[in-house]
Amino acid sequence: MCYIGEIYQIRGDLKTALSYFSYCVNTCEGIGLYWGRSYFLTHAADVALDMNDMQHMYSYIDKAVSLFEGCQGGRSGPMMYSLKAIADSERGNIDSAVQAIEHAEIFLSAVARKQWMATQCMAKAWVVSKMDEDSRGRYCSGSLDPMSASKWSDDGARLFRECGLNTRAMLIEVGEYFNFK
Repeated sequence: MCYIGEIYQIRGDLKTALSYFSYCVNTCEGIGLYWGRSYFLTHAADVALDMNDMQHMYSYIDKAVSLFEGCQGGRSGPMMYSLKAIADSERGNIDSAVQAIEHAEIFLSAVARKQWMATQCMAKAWVVSKMDEDSRGRYCSGSLDPMSASKWSDDGARLFRECGLNTRAMLIEVGEYFNFK
């Protein structure tokens, strides 16, 4: 079911995609199955982001992280932490957002799936777009160099396009999420 939701997301049918991800989450919750729930919640958060429904995005990603870090989620990937970084930066918690970026980097060092890399590039650009000058100075080295934000934005859009997520690529390119052009 999750795979079918991903196909609908690629096609741009976000409401149907979200209904599949919600079905996966609700089924797991209904039978007390924790394995995979954080993964399904992460996908729901990803779709909510594209729907510009930030309150649901926050709710889904916060629950995904809580389940996963509480050792009840069973399975997740770097996309969860990349989306957490976006949520935290939107809520003004840059330190937590940077930590989430670093956690995603750990996952990506083992498996660098193209969509996960694209989401991480987008998250890095997003987090930097929310930083003030003080924050940019504190994080000017390491995996979150603010001087690379425009490149991350471009790389994220390119990688999303290569994955077939053309709507997301276009939203990045036109500055719908953040703007470095």
